[in-house]
Amino acid sequence: GFPGETEEDVADTLRLLEEARFAYAYMYYYNPREGTKAVLMDGQVPTELKKERLARVIALQRSISQDIMKSLVGTELEVLAEGVSKKKEGELLCRTDHDMMVVVPASQSAIGTFMRVRLESLRGTTFRALEVRPCPGNS
Repeated sequence: GFPGETEEDVADTLRLLEEARFAYAYMYYYNPREGTKAVLMDGQVPTELKKERLARVIALQRSISQDIMKSLVGTELEVLAEGVSKKKEGELLCRTDHDMMVVVPASQSAIGTFMRVRLESLRGTTFRALEVRPCPGNS
């Protein structure tokens, strides 16, 4: 939605997302700030059009994110145990090195340590996993 943005620009953004295949992306529509040169530029994009374009970009990114995450089910990886799951007693909330959330049945004593897990399933954007073994260096 930057001033002068065209449908071709949006199409280029969508093609870039398809090519780059980011696991996650944080996106917002352009919001001009008073005092910047962009406020005075010709070709201001109406807010509703900005939101519609952003919705297309977000939908594509969500689809890509889901594809990437689904492809990881069944794999083993290292996660950091961050805390107790808010939804189920006896489970820990962990994160991968790509900031993906993983829930693992484990003792609270594992909080703050790394664990090797096998990703068993995916619900929404959260994996359910089982611990394969503690990582070297954990007590």
